[in-house]
Amino acid sequence: FLNVNPDAVTMLALISACSQIGKADLAECVTALLLKNGFGGSLFVVNALIDMHSRCGSISFARELFDSSGAKDSVTWSAMINSYGLHGDGKSAIDLFSMMIASGVEPDDVTFVSILSACSHSGLVEQARSLFKSLQIDYGITPRMEHYACMVDLLGRTGHLDEAYDVVGSMPFRPSESLLESLLGACRFHGNSKIGEAVGKLLIDSDHSNPRSYVMLSNIYASVGKWNDYEWLRLDMEGKGLRKDVGISLIE
Repeated sequence: FLNVNPDAVTMLALISACSQIGKADLAECVTALLLKNGFGGSLFVVNALIDMHSRCGSISFARELFDSSGAKDSVTWSAMINSYGLHGDGKSAIDLFSMMIASGVEPDDVTFVSILSACSHSGLVEQARSLFKSLQIDYGITPRMEHYACMVDLLGRTGHLDEAYDVVGSMPFRPSESLLESLLGACRFHGNSKIGEAVGKLLIDSDHSNPRSYVMLSNIYASVGKWNDYEWLRLDMEGKGLRKDVGISLIE
C-alpha cells in the first residue's frame, strides 16, 4: 500500500511480536515472508527465528533452522539451547552445549543462563553444579543475578533447600525479590519452615510494602501449624495497611 520495502529491523520487530503471540501457524507465515524477501541469510534474523519457533511450540523447526544455518555465533547456539530448555529437554540442551564447546565457539554469560535454565527445568542438579563452577573457573565469567536465580530455582525445586539458601548467602549483591520468592515457594512445597522463615524475613526486609511477601510467609506458618506466628504476621500486615491484590484470569 505504501510501497515501502521492509528491512531487517522491521522483520525483527515482526518476529518479536509473533513470539509474544505464540501461534505456530503465524510463525510459519512470518518465516515464509522472511525467506521470500531474502532475509534467510541474515544471522540476526535466523537467531530470532529459532527463538520464535521454539516459543510457538515448534522445536523441530527451530532445530532445522539451527542446522541449516551456515555460520553460527554464540547467540545462535544460546538460542537453540534455550529452546530445548523451554521445552523441558535438558539432555538435548546439554548435548548441544557440548557440541558448541567442541566446535570452538566459546560460551558467554547468556549461554550459561540458557543452559542453567534448561537444567533447572529438567531437574539436572549435578550437571548444573558443574556448569556453575565451570562458568567461573574455566571461562572467568562473574555470575549475574540470572545465574544465581537458575541455581536457586533448581535446588529449590529438587529439595536441596540448605544448599539453595547457601547460594543466596554467597551472592555478592542483594538477591532479587523473584529469586527469594522462588525459594520461599520451594520451602512451602517441601515443608521446610526453618529456611522458609529465614527467606521470608529477607523478603520482608527488602520491601516492607509488598503484601505478597507477608502472605507467602504466613502461608508457610499455617502449613506447619505455627498459628501464633501466622496471626502475628497477619496483624502486622493489617497494621501497615497492606492488602493482597485480587488475582484475575484472562481466557483467549
